[in-house]
Amino acid sequence: MRMVRGIIALALAFCGWAGAYAAPAPIVKARLTADVAAVAPGQSFWVAIHQDIRPGWHTYWVNPGDAGEPLTVEWSLPPGFTAGEIQFPVPDVIPVASLVNYGYSNNAVMLVRVQAPATTPARPFEIKARARWLVCEEVCIPEEAELSLTLSPGETFASADAGAIAAAAAKLPGPSPWLASAEAGAEAIRLTLAGAGASVGARFFPLDWGHVDNAAPQSVAPAGGDLVLTLQRGELKSSSPAPLKGLIVMGRDEDRRGYWVEAPVRSVASLGFAPAAADADGAGGGLGLLGAVAFAFLGGAILNFMPCVFPILAIKAMSLAGAARGEGRRHGFAYLAGVMAAFAAVAAIVIALKESGAAFGWGFQFQSPAFVLFMAVLFLGLGLSLSGVFHLGGGLCRAGEGMTRRGGVSGVFFTGVLATIAATPCTGPFMGAALGYAFAQPPVETLAVILALGLGFAAPMTALGVAPGVARLLPRPGPWMETLKQAMAFPLYATAAWLVWVLSVQRGSDGVLAAGVGLLGVGVACWLWGRANGPSLRAAALAFLAAALTASATLLPDEARGPAAVAASGRGPAPEPYSATRLAELRGQGRPVFVNFTAAWCVTCKANERLALSSARMREAFSAAGVVYLKADWTTYDADITAALKSFGRAGVPLYVLYPPNSGEPDVLPQILTEAMIVDRLGRFSPNQATGVASHAR
Repeated sequence: MRMVRGIIALALAFCGWAGAYAAPAPIVKARLTADVAAVAPGQSFWVAIHQDIRPGWHTYWVNPGDAGEPLTVEWSLPPGFTAGEIQFPVPDVIPVASLVNYGYSNNAVMLVRVQAPATTPARPFEIKARARWLVCEEVCIPEEAELSLTLSPGETFASADAGAIAAAAAKLPGPSPWLASAEAGAEAIRLTLAGAGASVGARFFPLDWGHVDNAAPQSVAPAGGDLVLTLQRGELKSSSPAPLKGLIVMGRDEDRRGYWVEAPVRSVASLGFAPAAADADGAGGGLGLLGAVAFAFLGGAILNFMPCVFPILAIKAMSLAGAARGEGRRHGFAYLAGVMAAFAAVAAIVIALKESGAAFGWGFQFQSPAFVLFMAVLFLGLGLSLSGVFHLGGGLCRAGEGMTRRGGVSGVFFTGVLATIAATPCTGPFMGAALGYAFAQPPVETLAVILALGLGFAAPMTALGVAPGVARLLPRPGPWMETLKQAMAFPLYATAAWLVWVLSVQRGSDGVLAAGVGLLGVGVACWLWGRANGPSLRAAALAFLAAALTASATLLPDEARGPAAVAASGRGPAPEPYSATRLAELRGQGRPVFVNFTAAWCVTCKANERLALSSARMREAFSAAGVVYLKADWTTYDADITAALKSFGRAGVPLYVLYPPNSGEPDVLPQILTEAMIVDRLGRFSPNQATGVASHAR
């Protein structure tokens, strides 16, 4: 079953609930056209199915991604005419909560090649099509239309739509000009396109569901003259695709072109996955060592202006500029030493991982949930300090923020280390090509490029310390510095929020809970420290911080607790298949019944099932209340389910109905579910037991 990742799916709470009810007009306006107005005997021609899609909604590609259904057509053709397969245009990546779907927004043109027989009708004839599609926003609505087109027999001549259809046909995916091969490990698939070199905006769209994780980032890097894409394995990890089929899309915006690839797959023992920076610059394949070093230096200098780095450096830059000449030089070289030491450590780890055969990328340390949690906590503490919540005299957070704020050479050195750590998840201009080159080269060249990146990163701050002329370009110190310092806290808060999102992707809702406990603990501890006027309150602040961080680390799961893990665990209540007969039977017995009207292509349905219906506490709540769980799966058409939806005034899913015991009136739940909401309603059937479950849920 296609999975949802992380609690970001709760953004679906902003759904337009009215969209689930019968709409007065179709969301997709479809029409049928051809590139000819008259058809000669034996001729083949294009027939186009146009979809004009309401803004904010989308339809789907042949592989819809994590949820959805593609267009299907039933043809009604004159005798002897045949229709080929639907030719789908290059799809877009459509993020929906933590899912990734493949499809089309605004408008799409699907083409079908129709072949006329040797003898065509003597009179004008009709080509008819019954088209069905799924259109989704926060809710999903199946739609269909009866389409028709009248053509004449005789000598061929173009129709008024011939130009538009020719333009659409020219953009259809074609065969790949590159020889493709693939290696499959336990966690990743490495796809190599021989001779493709560097590429702008390359992405792989799998043709078959389950072998590739659609929502995971794809690592794209040139290797010699080849292009290598590293893809995270999907839910079908136990079986390798044979072969790997899909669409490689090159370019951006109107210049995108798609190429079908079919790669034989070889199994390998050790092939992990780590999201690497994509080739953002569209260059790199032709870079030599000197070019890569130059690109790395320029990219490193630009990193200073990234939101998670600039606030750390802005205040320290003022102190460097205001230092005495000799002290400023010492501080400048100390900062350079800190940055270069950190980049040298990164290079050593990169080279060690490369030599071990692991797949990795820039910012690989952020794949560790514990490291991400630590950085979120640290950036919140930095922000609170800049906001004036507390000031350090030593001790608290000395390993991080305290080291950067204290005076002397050591404080500047650790500013360089911390700035390097903060910069590694970022990729700026020039960096993509340089790193793509470096990660495919021998250790000496890898080291040279990464150290050049560090040198560029350190250059602006080092220049402030060692070159008095540069420092004089800065404005004079004054009260405005305090305002700037406080303003610089907000990018740090934004960085902490981003890191929590990263943690949600890695460890799901359990990871977010762990981050919430840690961030709350840091906030309270910093507030206590700021109000401290004696050792007792400072000791209380340190104790609270230690307790919060310990609890946070304990709550952080060792394994991914995202939707896939929850689904695999089978912790939620076990549903029975829905039927009108079974529902009537249970109601006749006086049993309470919960009916989940859902479908595999419904994004909101999947979010609710993973976030509100798949936990052990839900199983306990259903059991305590004696509720029977029926699942009405509308993935394919079912007359009973359709009738049930219409009886509640609904045209689509999701729909959640709780039937009370003893033939009471059914309770229709909101489209966005929470565990607390369900527990509250179940508590009406078994107050004593459900109260215990509710307290456990809290």
